[in-house]
Amino acid sequence: MKYGIVQPENGPGGGLMKAEGQIPPYSIIYIGVPSVSEYLEKAVSLGGKIQVPRTEIPGNGAFGIFADPDGIMSGVFEGGES
Repeated sequence: MKYGIVQPENGPGGGLMKAEGQIPPYSIIYIGVPSVSEYLEKAVSLGGKIQVPRTEIPGNGAFGIFADPDGIMSGVFEGGES
């Protein structure tokens, strides 16, 4: 997987990944949270569905992705130690 991180001095950061295979290009907004697991559980309790469970990013934290009841995907990110 080709992935690059965008981290400005101030403001939100992000990442870019090359679309490959049969998956069309898309974008996901990630929200910084204190606990990915808690927020994924909350999304499910409100009718959402987990698309990617809590996944560790070694040295950077963890993320997860959920779809709301309309199928719109969003991500949550829990920062780790730098």
